[in-house]
Amino acid sequence: MTHKNWVGFIVLILLGGSILFGRAMRAQFSHDEHQFVASAQLLISRGLLPYLDYPYFHLPNMVFINSLAVAASDYDFLAVRALGVVWSLGAAAAIYFLTRSLLPLESALLRHLSAFTVSLVMILDPLFISADGRAFNHMLPGWLSLLAFAACRQGLRAGASWKWFGLCGVLSGLATGARASYAVVIVVFAAAIFLLPQARTWRACLVEAGVLGAGAFLSLLPTLALFLAAPERFYFGNYIYIRLNTLYRQAVDYKLAMDLPDKWLFLFQKVLLHPLDIFLYLVFIAVTGMALVRWRRSRETSDPGALLAAGLGLALFASAFAPTPSWPQYFFAPLPFLVVVFVYGLSWLARRKAVYGYIAVGTLAALALASNAAAAARDDLAILLQPEAWLTVEVHQFAEQLGENVPEGKVLTLAPIFPLEAGLEIYEPFTVGPFAWRTAHLVGAELRSAYGIVARRELDEYLAADPPAAVLVGFETEGAGFGPYDKGGLEKPMEDYARSSGFTPQAMAASFTLGPVILWTP
Repeated sequence: MTHKNWVGFIVLILLGGSILFGRAMRAQFSHDEHQFVASAQLLISRGLLPYLDYPYFHLPNMVFINSLAVAASDYDFLAVRALGVVWSLGAAAAIYFLTRSLLPLESALLRHLSAFTVSLVMILDPLFISADGRAFNHMLPGWLSLLAFAACRQGLRAGASWKWFGLCGVLSGLATGARASYAVVIVVFAAAIFLLPQARTWRACLVEAGVLGAGAFLSLLPTLALFLAAPERFYFGNYIYIRLNTLYRQAVDYKLAMDLPDKWLFLFQKVLLHPLDIFLYLVFIAVTGMALVRWRRSRETSDPGALLAAGLGLALFASAFAPTPSWPQYFFAPLPFLVVVFVYGLSWLARRKAVYGYIAVGTLAALALASNAAAAARDDLAILLQPEAWLTVEVHQFAEQLGENVPEGKVLTLAPIFPLEAGLEIYEPFTVGPFAWRTAHLVGAELRSAYGIVARRELDEYLAADPPAAVLVGFETEGAGFGPYDKGGLEKPMEDYARSSGFTPQAMAASFTLGPVILWTP
């Protein structure tokens, strides 16, 4: 690209990066973030590993990746969220270059305008926002799956090197190691090798599928190593806990999106709320149908990318229904490929007549504005000028305040990020925040010991040999309990322990929680 061609990309990086960073600094705190941040903190501070040393309820790639951010800054929480901005911006950049590559060369203005607009609209999409800004494990695999798509698309072209499939395998394996639901993309890539051939023999397809699998296996070696080191705990964290979480939701009488019909209802009532997302799904259906017709007419000359993107979008859409209950952020996974399919439709329109391309891009931008994108971007940018109001800074200040009140020792809490950022220690069974704690009573005592988790009835016995220096509560106040009979009582056993041990309560200021935070000290 000439220097003029870089202008749109530079503006995207500056503007998009500012929006994404502002979003990460102000996004509401989620207790899901403890698992991803505290695990990285423990790796850096004490060399502890998931499964072996504490329960962990995902595949482990995010632990190692987030630890790089923790090692680079004393602002652990801020650093991990900022690292997430890189993955989000990477996804936008991937869409930018893909759009440029698909639109006709003779329509230079349309290519530049479309690449910038489509990329920016994606990061302003409500489904993107639902998964973005927090220390989750959605954005990294989303970006990696886009890169894997680009590699596979290149490999599917006639005469392309098999090495592209190796790269695709490595990228999709890395994505799977960050979030297990992305394993479906490996299946789609393998199927594409056999179903979307361009002048290929079956032998060549088998070789390419083998290379794809080898690349995925190579990038999943850290996961495999941890599985071999602690198979029982690995199995618990990635399979048994999923079933326990469903039982827990049933026990507390949670009703929303608990079975397949209700999950579909949830999709239309809680997810597809904005014109932009409805439009993208409708375009996805239409363009996928057109891609099938084009492929059937000319399999050897049509670009396989449209059908490949459609397959990835469908597989990731289906994977969003697997967890119980459903949450809006699960439906982020297919979004990048809805956008890719839109870009294919845009390129077909632009080749017919440039004005059709302008209309399509204009429609996308208008629907983004109708979906409150401008207001969201304004709020994300405005917070950049108020660092004292960043939630990530408030978290660090809270940790410093905690460190002043508790100079050393272990803190018993369901919110491990804060004591770890203060340089204190935690109890390993609570590394994942409230999740192991609220389901431990559903497991037998012998299995609890094997899995490294603690139930409420054995808390006093567990702490007897290693009493805490403080007890920190007040982070699980949204009706969370062990059943419908004790809503809001999830932290009560910890409070009871502190009270019976003669600890004294004191209130701490924490603007990022709904209720009062109480620190109990001797």
